[in-house]
Amino acid sequence: MAQTAIERTDQDGRERIEARVTPAQKAILEQAATKRGLPLGDFISESLERLAGATVDEDNVIVLSSEDSAIFADVLLNPPEPGPVLRAAARRHGFVQGNQTRDEERTL
Repeated sequence: MAQTAIERTDQDGRERIEARVTPAQKAILEQAATKRGLPLGDFISESLERLAGATVDEDNVIVLSSEDSAIFADVLLNPPEPGPVLRAAARRHGFVQGNQTRDEERTL
C-alpha cells in the first residue's frame, strides 16, 4: 500500500508530495513516463491532476436512464404552462408587464 506525505518547499512555493510505492508500481510509472516522453515527477503530477479533476467532476454529472432522458427532452421541448405563482414572480421581477394578455404571458 502506498503512503504519502506532504511538505512545503520554500524555494518556489510549490508543495512536495512524497509517495512510497512498490517496485512494480514504480516500474510501471517509469514505463508510462518514458512513453509520454516526460520525467517521472512530471508524469506523476500530470496524471494525479487529471485523475483528481475527473474525480471532482463526477459529482457534477447526472446520468439519466433512457426513459428519464426522453422525459427530460420532452419537458424541454414542450414546457408546461406557467402557473399562477410563476406568473406572479415574473411580474414582480419585471419579466411581464401587468397590462399584457395571458397569451403574451405564456411566452415566458
